[in-house]
Amino acid sequence: MTKRKLLCTILILLTVCNPTINVSANSNIIKTNTDISIMTSDVIEYKYRINSKGQLQYRRWNATKGYWIDATWLNVN
Repeated sequence: MTKRKLLCTILILLTVCNPTINVSANSNIIKTNTDISIMTSDVIEYKYRINSKGQLQYRRWNATKGYWIDATWLNVN
């Protein structure tokens, strides 16, 4: 199997088996004297691609707030 086919297979498996990875989906409840407030954690998704050179890359997306966490695509080592 060539390197490009192997990377494509890994990318497909990561996307199909686990398209969203929740870094922290737990809620923290803070109790005060007057009220109870709930703080929810952001949902972070890992997006994958293969660039024109055949390198598998990833980038983190904040699904809760709707913006990229990483400025550029990062190579998977």
